[in-house]
Amino acid sequence: MARRNCCNGDCCRRFTIPYSPDEIAENYRAWQACELNGDQGEDRLGHRIVEEIWLIAPMLRYIGERNTTPAGKKLDSPCHWYTCVHFDGKDCGIYKIRPKMCRDYPYGRKCQYPGCRHTNRKRREARCVG
Repeated sequence: MARRNCCNGDCCRRFTIPYSPDEIAENYRAWQACELNGDQGEDRLGHRIVEEIWLIAPMLRYIGERNTTPAGKKLDSPCHWYTCVHFDGKDCGIYKIRPKMCRDYPYGRKCQYPGCRHTNRKRREARCVG
């Protein structure tokens, strides 16, 4: 029997972030070259470093570009799609230390993935994945 208000992990299987693989790699190298604590900051040239890049970059596996949202809505320009290497199809391997982008999703809105039963009400109690 399916549990109500449960996340089915689609947001871990495939998701978009506004950075290409090259931009992610460049940010990660900049972070490595800086003496930062992993929080957002700037490198020596004044370029902004993606928040938690130290945790995000190693978890990403690039899927490709698509001109649609998870719900199938057409977009004007392609998005960079990724999957998470820590998601095994059922659970998150780094749930307790997952990045903010994962902890906060779906950012106070209804989940955009068709079929997801997750609700924002009592997020920690409602989760099934992790």
